[in-house]
Amino acid sequence: MFRLSKTMLLAAACVMLLMVAESRGDEVAAYLERHGLHELLAEHLEAQLDHLDDQAAIDAVMERLADAYVRLLESTTDTDRLDELQSRSRRVLDRLDAGEADELHLALMAGTYRQAERIAEQHRLRRADEDDLRAAVEMFNDIEPVLDELRQRLDTRTQRARQRLSGASGRRAAVLDDEVEQLEQLRRRAAFLSAWSLYYLAWLDDDPGRAERAEDLFAALLEPQADRLRPEDVSVDLRHVEGIARSILGMALCRTITSSRADALAWLRLLEHENTFEPLRQEVVAWRLTVLSESGAYRRALEELQEAIAERDEGDSFPVGWLLLAAGPAIEAGGHADGDGRRLIEHVIAELGLRGELGVVQNLADRYGADSLAGEGFAVRYVEAVQAYQTVRDAHDSDDPAIDGETRDEYRHAAERFRDALAHPDAARFESAAVACQQLIGWAQYFAGDFLDAADAFESAEPDLPAEHRPDALWMAVLSLDRAMREDETLELARRMERLADRFLEEYPDHQHASRLVLRRIVATDDRTPEAVEQLLAIPADSDTYGPARRRAVQILYELYTSADDADEERRYGQRLISVVEPLLDQMLSEAGSRGDATVAQRYSAYGRWTLDA
Repeated sequence: MFRLSKTMLLAAACVMLLMVAESRGDEVAAYLERHGLHELLAEHLEAQLDHLDDQAAIDAVMERLADAYVRLLESTTDTDRLDELQSRSRRVLDRLDAGEADELHLALMAGTYRQAERIAEQHRLRRADEDDLRAAVEMFNDIEPVLDELRQRLDTRTQRARQRLSGASGRRAAVLDDEVEQLEQLRRRAAFLSAWSLYYLAWLDDDPGRAERAEDLFAALLEPQADRLRPEDVSVDLRHVEGIARSILGMALCRTITSSRADALAWLRLLEHENTFEPLRQEVVAWRLTVLSESGAYRRALEELQEAIAERDEGDSFPVGWLLLAAGPAIEAGGHADGDGRRLIEHVIAELGLRGELGVVQNLADRYGADSLAGEGFAVRYVEAVQAYQTVRDAHDSDDPAIDGETRDEYRHAAERFRDALAHPDAARFESAAVACQQLIGWAQYFAGDFLDAADAFESAEPDLPAEHRPDALWMAVLSLDRAMREDETLELARRMERLADRFLEEYPDHQHASRLVLRRIVATDDRTPEAVEQLLAIPADSDTYGPARRRAVQILYELYTSADDADEERRYGQRLISVVEPLLDQMLSEAGSRGDATVAQRYSAYGRWTLDA
């Protein structure tokens, strides 16, 4: 049975709908519109265009098609899907007159704006790379003049519609009133997007002139009649409207660039009112941290941050993103940040570490350099050690211990940096990170060839690791001891190895490496008992020790067979030997023929004699 793709289903549906539409007018399009099936409606209308000759009918379909694409553009969040819809929408846009195309044009610009805004806000969190940031600036530069032109055209269309409305009555007045309301909504939306685009360009390009233009647009959205808008002029009753609340926020951010910190904070205070659009009211703390930090008030930002964290209910963690908003500008300033900035960074890095977000700290260090993170605490030292370890791992690029002396020294240097981090007085505050640090010491020493030290580190870290990571740490302790014994086998090491191996097999009998220990122990102790045979034969076929284990089992079975005390015992071991050997003979015959391996051939001959004997 096969599945039709989404595109094939839409195409098939449109063919059927077109056939129905031709016989029943266009009731199908009306049905799709009523039920919000805008994607299917767009496919249906595009299919109709190929069968229309009358220009009036074509214009009517194009108008409905433009409306369908407006709805699709407004509801789509997937970037790839948005690109496809924008491409299709532009083809429709090219066939429409300016006035007819305004709503679709605005929806297209809004889609591009959302993409650019997403990147800009990622940059505020210090998560966007330089290429993405350049792309966002380019997008804002592309859409801002188009939005401004749209806004002015919609303003003109709205004024003309108002003039027509003033002289109309009855049904025509009702129709014109709806048209004025729709045009006014489009005009305000164009002004809103234009204002925010200007703000982002002012912020990203350090251009106060654009911020001043954005202020004028935000002010007109908040209170069209005010000559010079002040915070107290904004209506409390309208703050529950999302557009009004976000225009207040836009005004505050612009004031950070054009005016003063105090002025910006005064605008932000408007959003603390209980009548404010709730999602934005919940974010006021984050935006206040943004204003303080971006204006260089690092001491106040730290005080605000500490107070906000203290006020959180137990179990209600302070968002990581807000921490980055507080410290981002200071981190970006790096060595130029003042003492207050360095203290703010230290506090944020410590908070990230306590939340187990050292990956975020490492990303910041990778981007801005560890020096920009300030301080000598555990978190920064740990990140610096991780960077040193990752550098040598990338250069070494092998899962085997290093051979050359220089690489080994670099691993030892990384291990020493991890030890320095653990030695810092505040390391105890970072329990999970400290344990990870101990385990990384083990890995660095293993790759450096310091196997006994590696075994100590892995064994020390294992009890405190999360349950899912303990088996691997204990296995690495065993493996490191095995390597150490190859260089200098002592009775003490042998006993320690036996203890760890027994513990591993007892606690993690199903681990992928357990079979290696089973085989190793049987060989090392020269165990030739029936119990040893069963342990060897229990090793699964997907284990890398399956073959050696089977061969060892065959050897033990043959010895048990030849040394049997009575006929029943001899028969039992002989039958068991044959059942194990036969599959091996088939496999070895194939290997000997394909590879011409003399060792395999000799083993095949011996197994054949043992089988015949049995």
